Amino acid sequence: MEKSKFTKNKAKKVTAAKQALHDENKRPKKKRRILQYSRQSKDDDGGVDMTQLREELKKKNKEIEKLQAQVENLLQEQKSQEKNFDILFSGLKRGQFSYGNLKEQPSKVFDLSGFSIEEFDCLYHCVQPFVHLICYPDCKTDGLLTNNRKLDLKTELMTFFTVSRHSLHLSVMAWMVQGSEATISRCFCGWAVFLSTLFDCLDLRPLPGFVQAFLPKVFEDAGFAETEVLGDATESWIAQSENFEVNNITFSNYKNHTTGKTPVWIYPHGGLLCCSDTYPGTISDKDITEQCGVLDNVNKGKVVLTDKGFAEVCLKKGVLHNRPPMKFSDQYNQSEISVNFDIATLRVYNENYIGRMRDWTILNSCWPMTRIDLLGHCFKVFAHVVNILKTPVGPKESS
Repeated sequence: MEKSKFTKNKAKKVTAAKQALHDENKRPKKKRRILQYSRQSKDDDGGVDMTQLREELKKKNKEIEKLQAQVENLLQEQKSQEKNFDILFSGLKRGQFSYGNLKEQPSKVFDLSGFSIEEFDCLYHCVQPFVHLICYPDCKTDGLLTNNRKLDLKTELMTFFTVSRHSLHLSVMAWMVQGSEATISRCFCGWAVFLSTLFDCLDLRPLPGFVQAFLPKVFEDAGFAETEVLGDATESWIAQSENFEVNNITFSNYKNHTTGKTPVWIYPHGGLLCCSDTYPGTISDKDITEQCGVLDNVNKGKVVLTDKGFAEVCLKKGVLHNRPPMKFSDQYNQSEISVNFDIATLRVYNENYIGRMRDWTILNSCWPMTRIDLLGHCFKVFAHVVNILKTPVGPKESS
């Protein structure tokens, strides 16, 4: 009996287990248990957090306001600094040596270069078609073919005349243009050679009747109505060389120093006929006249006025020569004094012409031996500049 009960119970358990396995997926799942807190405890905890957050928010807002104020101050300082920078930059630009700044101050243009702004512009426009021929010595770039120019062409020309007008050291000029001394040296050499070469191409020979049409009346009154040319030579000091032979060739007994001699020939009304190259100081006026060939431009039968005689050269060219009479006795007679006075009075215009050239004081300086190659170029430039731009030095009254 007991075995049968045990067997029946076991069978029931097995059946129940099978039924449980069979119905496991069909039974509904239990809902999740949700834990709830009391409203009072929740409000208490949240109230503490919100108070802290509000205080932190206020602090952050204050910090933001401070930062905004600092940003505004910095922006104002930046604007003031930019304004000051613009003022300084405009001041530096106005003070910089350039044609664009100087043309607004005509008086300074004349003080610096010796030209009015109109004369300077006239000269530049005359040479502008040929500026592409300027050759800058020792220039590594292609000059005008590149955009790597430190100075524009008008400023370069102004620099050349300013250095010549005041005989400035190149380092001073470099400081004025905010450039280098080498740049100023190349500009000076390039423009000196370019201008003298260009002016040499001008044909200044007189047309038939030109000299007589503009002959001043003082020449007729003095009995020199046939005068066509006035000639003179000017000398400039050059530094002595270590070479004795060079010093011997360039030493001038008249100046008692080594010099270079440059002849200048003008018409009676004050126009330029010829300014040749510079020769060593020992050369005579006769040799200079033969070598420069100026008498070939004088019409035959006309008179040449000089201070020293070279009658033989004039006779070979068919030109009459007139000079102050030589002193063969202890005292000049009255006629010789009168002739001397008349010739000196007429030849003073040649001296005036040379004096006007020497307004560019570089011609009055003692030239270094290494740069005497530019002396003749500078004399030619300023001789033609005076002829082109300045009022003629001859007498105002003409027949």
